[in-house]
Formats: sequence, C-alpha cells, structure tokens
Amino acid sequence: MEMQKLKILLDQSKIPYRCRKHAYLQGEYLEYLDAATGTAVCSVIDGGKGCELGLLQMDGLISKADTWDSVLGCLTAEKVFQRILRHYRRLPTLFPEYVTIRADTATIAPGIPTVFDDFFEKNDIIKKIILPEGVTCLNTGFRACTALEDICFPSTLKEIPSGAFENSGLKQVTFSFGTEVIRENAFMGCKRLERVRIPGSVRRIEDSAFWLCSLREVILDEGIRSIGFFAFAENPMTGVVIPKSVDDLDDMAFVDEQWEPIEIIYK
Repeated sequence: MEMQKLKILLDQSKIPYRCRKHAYLQGEYLEYLDAATGTAVCSVIDGGKGCELGLLQMDGLISKADTWDSVLGCLTAEKVFQRILRHYRRLPTLFPEYVTIRADTATIAPGIPTVFDDFFEKNDIIKKIILPEGVTCLNTGFRACTALEDICFPSTLKEIPSGAFENSGLKQVTFSFGTEVIRENAFMGCKRLERVRIPGSVRRIEDSAFWLCSLREVILDEGIRSIGFFAFAENPMTGVVIPKSVDDLDDMAFVDEQWEPIEIIYK
C-alpha cells in the first residue's frame, strides 16, 4: 500500500522514478532518478510490514539523526516522498534550458539574464557555478550552499546582492571588471574563503560584506570609493593596503576578533 501511495505522489509531482525486480527481495523496488543524469539517487524497498518503506543508496536523503531501523524500514510513503522532494528541488534539473548540471558543476545557459531567487539555496551537492557573460541580475538564492567552492562573476553583473552567498562553502571568488557594488552580508560567514581581490570597478563594499570569513589576504584595486561598517571584520588578516581612491572608510571596516583595528596602510 505505501509503495503505491509513493508512486502516486511521485507521479503527481512529475518526479522521475523506475520500478525494478530484485533477485533477493520479494516483489519490486523503486528507484528515484536524477532528472539530469538518469542515475538512481536512492532505492525504496518495502519494509516488510505492508505499511512501511525503507531507503537504500541514500545519497543526500538520510540525515545523521536517522536510526538504522528507520533506514531499513520504518518510513511512510509521505516521509519518503518529502525527502525525495527536498532533494529534487535542491538539484535544479527541472529547467534544462536554464541550467546544465554535469557531476557537481552547474552552468547557467547563455542568454539567461537573471538567476532565479532560491534556485541553489541550501544545495549541498554543487561545487562550482558557471555564470556566462550576459547575466545582469543575481538574486539571493545561494545562501548556505555548503559544497559550493568556486564562482566567477561576469563583467555584465553589476551588483552582488545582499546575503547572496552567506554561509556558503566558497574557497575562491573571482570578480570581473564590471562589478560595481557588493551589498551587505554578501559573503558573510564564508569560512573557507581565504583570499579575495576586489577590482577597481567596484565603487562600494557595503556593511558586513566579508564579515566572519577566513580572509588572510585582501587586495583592493584603485577605483574603490567606499568600504562600510564591518565589511572585512573578524578575519585572520594582519593588514591591508587602502587605495587612494577610497574616500569613505568606516572605522570598523577592518577589525580583528577583539574588534581592534588591524594595520591599515594608505597608498
């Protein structure tokens, strides 16, 4: 009964799956498929009690808090469906004309000017996102992308929005000459980000933009005008060189973990 309920729920949501026979299990089992690759993300088996299901091959569907009993067969169709649905929504495979996913890299299609809000939020699979020239608007949908390591911004993107990459796993950020504003909290809490170079096209780096990262080196190019409150606060850097173009530098823009100013050198 529960397996039939699960099929109905998957069919209604148009989530891909297939049913297969198993040599050692009585009856069939169900495989939830990644729509981009066609490979099985997990297998769902009958729990043996007629009213419960079990999960095998559980990439991304079983949390650390789950017990072994729940993995083997104490889940209802609704609970299994909710786990699959969350995973399915995290992987943006619904719009192949919009994004292409190969392994752990997502490439936004050429000619797409706006990256939708929440499209990658809390994704724990994608490591690299490729934004082609032509992207002009980036929404806040990259928060808590824990696996995300690398992103390069095109010259057509003028603004990095507030909180866009907050608490993500970024190790490398590349700004093209063309970005003009880095909004507040844009990269706050990126604990693996150790180095960043801000091009001279950036006019404003707003409050807390890189607060609580792991920055050891910050290079600021000539042309930057304004650096806001806590913009680079509580990073392990020991000093920074401020270009002559900066005419608005908040007193708390560069402070250490004790909120004491780090060494600032003016060109």
